[in-house]
Amino acid sequence: MYIWMVLATFIVMLAAYNLSPRADLMSQQQTPMAEAAITKFLVQHDAAVKYAKAKYEEFYKNPETGGIAPGPIDGCKREKTVDVDEDGNEVEKETTTGDLCKFLPIGYKYEEKTYYSTIYCLNASEYEPVTDEETGEVTLNQTVVAGQTSDPEFCNDPDHNAVYLVTYGRIPERWKNVSTRKVLAEFYNAMHSKVAVGSSCGLIVPKTHTDLERNNLDSDFVIQGIDVRNQSIPSYIYKHDTTFQQQCMQGNELNSQFPCIIYVTAL
Repeated sequence: MYIWMVLATFIVMLAAYNLSPRADLMSQQQTPMAEAAITKFLVQHDAAVKYAKAKYEEFYKNPETGGIAPGPIDGCKREKTVDVDEDGNEVEKETTTGDLCKFLPIGYKYEEKTYYSTIYCLNASEYEPVTDEETGEVTLNQTVVAGQTSDPEFCNDPDHNAVYLVTYGRIPERWKNVSTRKVLAEFYNAMHSKVAVGSSCGLIVPKTHTDLERNNLDSDFVIQGIDVRNQSIPSYIYKHDTTFQQQCMQGNELNSQFPCIIYVTAL
């Protein structure tokens, strides 16, 4: 009897190898996991936007607070400290520090060096002195330059449209093809259910000759998202942000080994 049971089990195992994957595998497993990965990214960007707006409000109430400043936004870090209680005994406490902490939902697990949220205060234009060789007359010609500035009056002026909150990061390895390194269709499909149509969120891709209608900054790299195929990415980001270059670029060329997702919000 025992021999027959072992033989039957072995036959069932062989038959299982020939069974096709269940028809609803995509909807029951792959899609929810991809949606969870995108949601984690969106939640961090939303928290960063809330942080920036809160800094704006503080600045309006009291300009001496400094308002928002360009650069990376600190995430959440757990620090252990030792206090002394009333009886003189040492008590170890764990505290959470970081600008994003109080804007993230309860239960959100922040992971360092996964997604980067950064504020960019960019000058829309600069004036360059030009000397006429014949007359010697000096004039100022306007040139469009996206240069970073730390001027608090500029960064906290609501009339400027060159202040951006940008969150970016590599797409998890699970959602990349092992051979081509391109993003899997499951990740694209999940974006349709989690990313709003027309929002400036999507993958970083090189511009094409047809990317002229909405690429108003004439950027070399644009956003490919849900109904967003040519949204500009400010050139300062991919030319001067070393962290962005290390994560998503190779020099000034898009590195196909590291496809990245990006969300750009004008503040």
